[in-house]
Amino acid sequence: MKRILLSISVVSLTLLSFQTFAQSGVYLSAEDFENAKLSHTAHKISAYVPLRYSKVKVNTPGETLLLDKSEIFGFRDEKQRDYRFINNHAYLILDHKYFHVYSREVEVSKGKGRIKETKYYFSTNAGADILPLTIANLKRAFPEHKRFHDLLDLQFRHDPELVWYDQHAQQFKVKSIFEQSI
Repeated sequence: MKRILLSISVVSLTLLSFQTFAQSGVYLSAEDFENAKLSHTAHKISAYVPLRYSKVKVNTPGETLLLDKSEIFGFRDEKQRDYRFINNHAYLILDHKYFHVYSREVEVSKGKGRIKETKYYFSTNAGADILPLTIANLKRAFPEHKRFHDLLDLQFRHDPELVWYDQHAQQFKVKSIFEQSI
């Protein structure tokens, strides 16, 4: 009986680890991302390959693939985070309800040195251009939503406030404002 339970446990753990493994991979297109369809499932994805900046290294069972960033939409990493590629840069997709919100670490000059700073971006849908997350860009991206414009003006005074996260509602405040406007 103990052997049977031990065998069932080993099989269950193996299936569980395979299920976790199968959840990271590459999105070939924006439609694949919207439909949560991963291609080239992998156990490790490297978005930054030394001396091959325009490539993504995908370690799949039995082989390693080098894919062009320009030919794929993005990827899901081992921690279940989704990324989108634009101009060989990986943008972390923070939220994709109503419109997409992204972040990216960039180096900026600060005094005599350089520091990493998180910048925020958005796009109206998965295939649209990425724009800096600013009040003016949101208004330009959604010109028909006059109520959204008014709520933006009432709730936010400065662009950095757009990334406020409402812990109670479990979403960005700008998303809840958009939801109220539609």
